[in-house]
Parts: sequence; structure tokens; C-alpha cells
Amino acid sequence: MNSKVAFDRKRAEAGDKHYQAGSAFEPKSAVPALERAGMFDPTVLKLVISLSQPDAKRYPTWQAVLNEARRWNLGGRDPEVRRSSVE
Repeated sequence: MNSKVAFDRKRAEAGDKHYQAGSAFEPKSAVPALERAGMFDPTVLKLVISLSQPDAKRYPTWQAVLNEARRWNLGGRDPEVRRSSVE
């Protein structure tokens, strides 16, 4: 880690293993944030699938199912829009 941000330096000094010099970013650790982003941008689902369940065809996580249900409930009932976000 080579961050110039004071918060990051404090976390490193406190011994947080994710903020230690030389620690590599683990892409799978971004899945929870990407799942939530998927509620607003369904195209993010492809990335969630590749990071969490590469063999998933449509819903790699429960959060992805909930996002789809919320979009459906909010009026996003056009199946072509939903389908194109995953394919």
C-alpha cells in the first residue's frame, strides 16, 4: 500500500492487515459494495458474477436477487432491460 491518505496510514499503523505496505488488493473483497451498486446499475452484475460465482447464470448472490426484486417493484418490469444487464 502506498496511500497518501492519513486515514489509510493510521489503519496501517494500527496493524490492519489490509493497509500494510505491500498488501495486494483482493478483488473479491469488493463484492459487497458492487452488489449494492448493482441496485442502481444492473451492468455491475457481470462483475459480481465473475468475482463471486463464475458459474452463476443470473443471480450470483442473494443481494443480486433482492436488487432485481426491488427494480421490478420500482417499475423496471421491462424484461429486455433486465435481460440485457446480465447477458
